[in-house]
Amino acid sequence: MTREISSKLKELKDIWTRCSTSRKKNAPYKYVAAVYELYRDLRSSGLTSKTASRISKLEGLASRADRHPIRCIVDATCNADEKSKSRMARAIRYAHRQKWGENILDKLKETGGITGCAKEFARKNKKKRYKSRR
Repeated sequence: MTREISSKLKELKDIWTRCSTSRKKNAPYKYVAAVYELYRDLRSSGLTSKTASRISKLEGLASRADRHPIRCIVDATCNADEKSKSRMARAIRYAHRQKWGENILDKLKETGGITGCAKEFARKNKKKRYKSRR
């Protein structure tokens, strides 16, 4: 299992490297689609949380109980800045909630790209903020 996870992570890292060096606007979409596909596979096999903690250990990342498995995968395979990683993770979570399946690339473009999907996810998942009492 660990060997399989390691090979998937290496594959995602390679995809990210190709996407990050490309000058094409839509290049990161391939990476997002690949992460989404891996997450769907893990989810269908019921191994998401176990695999997320294994990924954190394999990559030497701090393991946090509140970190979503998608964010663990993105953190382990992408060297973008934190804001970009967060956007990609939120976009993938949005795609999963919308049950986009195989046509994620088309849906990403229709919804305003990674940023548009991340905004939609954030908008639909706003945490209630309470006014402080003085």
